[in-house]
Amino acid sequence: MTLDDIATWVYVNALHRVGDTDVQDVARQAARDFYLVLCDKIPFDELMVTSGELPLTINVASYAIGAAPLVFSPPLRSISNVRITFSASSSRRLRRSHVRLYDSQSVVAPGRPSTYARWGSRIEVNQPPDSGAYTVRFRYWSRPALLTPYYNTPLVIPDAWLELVRWESLFRAYYALDQIEKAMALVTPNPVPDQPGTTRTRRTIEPGIIPKLWNDLLSTVSQHENVDEDFSINPQIRAYSVR
Repeated sequence: MTLDDIATWVYVNALHRVGDTDVQDVARQAARDFYLVLCDKIPFDELMVTSGELPLTINVASYAIGAAPLVFSPPLRSISNVRITFSASSSRRLRRSHVRLYDSQSVVAPGRPSTYARWGSRIEVNQPPDSGAYTVRFRYWSRPALLTPYYNTPLVIPDAWLELVRWESLFRAYYALDQIEKAMALVTPNPVPDQPGTTRTRRTIEPGIIPKLWNDLLSTVSQHENVDEDFSINPQIRAYSVR
C-alpha cells in the first residue's frame, strides 16, 4: 500500500473525480500530510530502528543530529537508547541526562563518555571522548522516509491503521476543496447510539467515523516497555473522542 493508493481511494472511490488531476494532487497531499502526522504521534514497531555504529570525534562533546558523524537513515524522531563502544571488549549504555545538569557542571576533561543530553537538533556527550575510536549505536523511533515522487512511498504501518488513513485523508481533502460540511460529518458523532449487532460495514455511511476509528485503534495500542527510564519514548495512549 502506497500513499498513491490512499489518494486513489479518496479521489476515485470517495470523491468520484476520475481524471481530475487537480483533485488528484489534493488527495495525494492530504494522504502525505496525515501519514506524517500519524507517524509522529504513534511509535509503531515498524518505525523502530537500530543505527549502525557511528563514530565520535576526539575532544568533541556536541554533535548535530543528521550531520556527520550522526547521520540517520531513516531520519531520527526520538531516541530510545544509546550504547557506546570503546573497544571490541568494552561497551556500555549511555544514561540520558538533561542539558540543565550539563550547564551546571564545571568543564570536564576528555574521557570515556557516560551520559548524553539532547538539546533541540543536537546531542551532547559527557565527558568529551578522549579517543576517536569510540562509536555509538542508537535505537530510535524514526520518521518515515519519503520517496521521490513522495506519493510512491509505501506505508510502513500496521494494516489495521489503513482505514483510518483513508478517512483522515478524505477529511483533509474535503477541507482543501472547501466542502466543510462533508468534512465535519466525518468527525461529528451520530447522536443515535449504535444498535446491538452493528457491523463494521456501516462505517462507509456512518457519521463520526473518524473518532470511532481512533478510539478503536488507540484502545489496542500498548505502551512500549523497557525504554530509557530517564527521558525517552513512552507515549501516553488515551482514547480520542469529540464528545
